[in-house]
Amino acid sequence: MKKDILVKTGRKILPKSRFRSYLGKKFQKQVIDENNNSAWGTDTNTPLQSLEAMKFTLTLLEKCVTTLEGDVIECGVYKGGTSFQIAKKLKSLNSKKYLYALDTFEGHPYDDFHDMPEKLKKEAFGNEEPIKFKGSLNDVDVKQIRKLFLKNNLDNTIFLKGLFEKTFLEISDKKFCFAHVDADSYVSVKQCIEFLKDRMYSKGIILFDDYNYHDYKGCNKAVDESLGKSNLHIIKEKNISNVDEHGNVARAYWIKP
Repeated sequence: MKKDILVKTGRKILPKSRFRSYLGKKFQKQVIDENNNSAWGTDTNTPLQSLEAMKFTLTLLEKCVTTLEGDVIECGVYKGGTSFQIAKKLKSLNSKKYLYALDTFEGHPYDDFHDMPEKLKKEAFGNEEPIKFKGSLNDVDVKQIRKLFLKNNLDNTIFLKGLFEKTFLEISDKKFCFAHVDADSYVSVKQCIEFLKDRMYSKGIILFDDYNYHDYKGCNKAVDESLGKSNLHIIKEKNISNVDEHGNVARAYWIKP
């Protein structure tokens, strides 16, 4: 009889015979399994967040869109998964609002190891070396993404390619009711907050996709430093949030006073 090797999963140690079952349960909520490709599109625009998290994002979006003035913005688009769902939701609500989708579409321009101020880096990570982002997530074809959106009649989305500090200048006259910030690093999240906080309508929401995520502590530092804890709501319900491999609940949202 072969020895059943123990496998470390991050939070548990399981016999190898049970490892496949464990993975299935862990990721089943993150697998999008719908037959209608027009609903979720192709791999190009499949959201990285779980279906439950996506539903919660769209619930916050609808609340803002139906009660407030202003457009919608996503900072950190990658392959357009969340943008696709936001654009679809705006269409389903018969909203005249536009979605501004901002990204370099060439990978991360910053990382927390080189670009976070030394004092904050020490506070955020201690002696632990933070994860590096620079240059990652660069497998993106923005032309293909635009084509896919138009194919699905999502002409309500305006893609702005480039660094935030440059593309923000193109929409400096806009105001927003809802913002989704998925920018990962301290510098990028900080730039987003500085641009958005005075351009959100009262009761508008900024949703931070990476807040509390173990490897993305720069997001926490940027949010806490720029906005504080007032009006910040940390999402704790595990059935509608992202939980990282360390068991930390990721995501939080800020409501403009």
